[in-house]
Amino acid sequence: MRTFSVDDRFDVVTCLFSSIGYLTTIEDVIQALRSMGEHLAPGGVLVVEPWFTPNQWMPGTVHAIPVDEPELKIARLSTSLVEGRISAFESAGLFVRFDEEGISGRGVYIARRRAKWAMKPAGRR
Repeated sequence: MRTFSVDDRFDVVTCLFSSIGYLTTIEDVIQALRSMGEHLAPGGVLVVEPWFTPNQWMPGTVHAIPVDEPELKIARLSTSLVEGRISAFESAGLFVRFDEEGISGRGVYIARRRAKWAMKPAGRR
């Protein structure tokens, strides 16, 4: 998703089922969002279902997912942290808003590509 390219533009580009969460660096996320945004037609919309919403992310806490079956005992433990406050969407040239309900109750980011004139300094439209 970081480097795909097709010779077409679309009214809607989607990135669903938390697939954005498989990217491992903020640079990868920005590049993927930039790539998706470049495939938007004028006025088109990018819809990204997040891995975790800002309200679900609890840095510094320990999370556990146990499996307790008669023949299987597994526990997955994890913790997380936050480094800075970077908006990957804005860095990719997109305006974004967050819909807390989204498609499946986890929320969804809805972004539009910035118009070329919107990136110029004020008064130079």
